[in-house]
Amino acid sequence: MKPTAVLFDFDGVIVDSYDCHKQAWSEAHLKTLGVDLPECDHSQLTGKPSPVIAEFLASEAGQSEKTDELYATKMELLLSSTNTPKLLTGVFEVFSLLTKQNIPYAIISNAPRAYLAQTITALELGDIPYLGFEDYEQAKPSGDPYLKGAEKLGLPVKDHGKILVFEDSVIGVLSATDAGMIPLGIGTSAAGACLSEEGAIRIFPSLLETLDCRVYA
Repeated sequence: MKPTAVLFDFDGVIVDSYDCHKQAWSEAHLKTLGVDLPECDHSQLTGKPSPVIAEFLASEAGQSEKTDELYATKMELLLSSTNTPKLLTGVFEVFSLLTKQNIPYAIISNAPRAYLAQTITALELGDIPYLGFEDYEQAKPSGDPYLKGAEKLGLPVKDHGKILVFEDSVIGVLSATDAGMIPLGIGTSAAGACLSEEGAIRIFPSLLETLDCRVYA
């Protein structure tokens, strides 16, 4: 089945940005809240919008009133950093294939638009459509982001069931499912098991492995 479109999450699917975000959060946490970022499992925050993460961290530190300041500081540090996220394998190859096959595609992320724009430009990904959390009434795991993505590409509701969505987080898979689209997972075997449990119909280590599986046929 040839897809009507392909929608991509950004962090963890297109780029490896873990170190960039962690560094920015760590510095912002210390600068704003006066204490180091706790060394604990923050996996429950994966894929969530930055303001939500800021609210959680400020609350955990007992300083909820500094949520907005923490978020603003994190964004300032992230956007001024020279540490650019690394492009993951297979991205250019998949984008090239989709272009040749006239399959529209876009990036649909819970990340801020300014960060997306800066990173897309730095990595020379071209004039790819993208949406950030500011573009949605409800962020992922709501289906609204992917519905907005289909709308941005001009696709009618009848085509939603043939849209492929690549995600690396549980909330992203839930968002794609809620939008009535086809969720595919990107991740390691351990992470992939979680994505499968939540509805991802197939798991790939990276986008590179999708090229030999007739995913786009």
